[in-house]
Amino acid sequence: MMRNKLRRVLSNQSRKGIASSIAITFTILILMLALTIFTSVWVPYLAKEAESNHFIGVQNDFGMLKASIDNHILKQSNLTLFTPISMGSRGIPIFAPSPSSELSIYPADLLCNLTIGETGYGSATVSFGGGGLRYYVNNQYYASGSVIYENGAVIISQGSGAYMKYKPKFVIENVSSEGSDEYNYSLELSLITIYGDTVTKSSAEKNVLGVITKIVSSREQVYTLQRLTLGGDANYVNLTIVTKYTDAWLGFFKDTLSESNLPDDEYSIYVIDGESISFRLNHTVRLAFRQSIILATME
Repeated sequence: MMRNKLRRVLSNQSRKGIASSIAITFTILILMLALTIFTSVWVPYLAKEAESNHFIGVQNDFGMLKASIDNHILKQSNLTLFTPISMGSRGIPIFAPSPSSELSIYPADLLCNLTIGETGYGSATVSFGGGGLRYYVNNQYYASGSVIYENGAVIISQGSGAYMKYKPKFVIENVSSEGSDEYNYSLELSLITIYGDTVTKSSAEKNVLGVITKIVSSREQVYTLQRLTLGGDANYVNLTIVTKYTDAWLGFFKDTLSESNLPDDEYSIYVIDGESISFRLNHTVRLAFRQSIILATME
């Protein structure tokens, strides 16, 4: 009798132990499944969303930088400007750390040129330094890319292409006399030089770096060119920009010319060895440009 009771007790305990083991095993499997779904679905989604939002935010930061510089050039202000640039997106601890990023100031290696040609008087060339600021982020889930400020423009570079997010001052106006068979154009533009020590600051976490800019000099020059029709070449302006982002500048020039409705034989655009782009406008009777030199540092 006692032996049968003992057997029943041991049997019940054995069944309870097996049930507990099965419950623990299922719990572990469910947790592993949930973790797998989280790491394979939600982590990439959340991290990509954070990296995308951050990249858009940096574009806005550079837009504010450009707007501040343009405004101070217009007002002829020599105040020092401070523009915060967001570094790195907010990562997901353990699963997706913040991507590394870097902010650079780079003076131009080669000078850009603006050449003014006038019928019967030869040509004159104005050189300016170019240079710029570049932000690069090495994203893990969203496409890595750069945001660049150069020559008054903000350029976005991702993958194998680049495009212009915010355009520089570059205005073409048809000033031909009404009823005239001749084309005459006015061109207004800005020439901006960024200079300072070549410096790069990196970050492996989300923080903010400050870009400090100050307008050292800024002056406007206006040329009125005589349009002569008795032989010789037509007046022209030729702008050559040294840049790594020729496709962005090419797209910008094409869009501007399309909006201006210029005949094809009134201009030419060509890329030189993938390192510079040249734009020529014929029949230019007025040229106005402001040449500005800006000192840039970081803190």
